[in-house]
Amino acid sequence: MSIADSDQRDGPFVVQLTDEERDIGNLTPLNMLEAIDAFYRDGVVVLENAVETGCIDKLNERMKKDTEELLKNESKIHWK
Repeated sequence: MSIADSDQRDGPFVVQLTDEERDIGNLTPLNMLEAIDAFYRDGVVVLENAVETGCIDKLNERMKKDTEELLKNESKIHWK
């Protein structure tokens, strides 16, 4: 999606990163420009493919364990 198409979208603007961009940790100048523009315009931008799925899977496993532990100790949950 280009910046010109942004008025026709429903939801956050998505910048699709290449695997190379993700691996080196730098966006192309065009992707950086589109991300900054969307952030200033909308206050949010989605960077698709910014985090390797293996990292997300590890985080998910940890969060599931944490959730199980929190649910076991209901009386210790600080936000109730």
